[in-house]
Amino acid sequence: DFQETVNAFFGRQNLGVGTSLCRLSELDAIPEPVNLVVPEYPADLKAQRVEGGALVSFFIDETGRVHVAANSGSTRPEFAAAALAAVKQWTFAPPMRKGYPTRVFAVQEFNFAPDKVPAAPKGAV
Repeated sequence: DFQETVNAFFGRQNLGVGTSLCRLSELDAIPEPVNLVVPEYPADLKAQRVEGGALVSFFIDETGRVHVAANSGSTRPEFAAAALAAVKQWTFAPPMRKGYPTRVFAVQEFNFAPDKVPAAPKGAV
C-alpha cells in the first residue's frame, strides 16, 4: 500500500546532513515548477463527455524530482492513470527548508471537463 511504499522509499534511506521530510507549509517557499506535464484527457471519456477528477499524492526529493506518486482518489480509474502519468514527469526547483534542500509531501488535484482546453494545473503543488 501507499504507506509501505513511502516507508520503503524514505524511511530506510540515510537522508544525509540537512535533509529531512516535511510538509509544504514548512518550506521556505513553495517549490517552483521546472517541468509540468498536463494530463492527457482519456479519449474515450472525452468522446463520451465524461467529467471527473483525480487527486495525486507524491513526494518531491531534494533535487526536485517526483517520487512515489499515488492515486489518492479519483472519479474514474482512467483519470487517475492520466494524472499519475503526468505527475511522474514533473520536476521542480529543489524544495528548501531553512536554507537546506529537503524532501516534501505534496498533493495535486486534477479536474477533467470535456469542454475546457487543457492547461497546467492551477496552484500546482
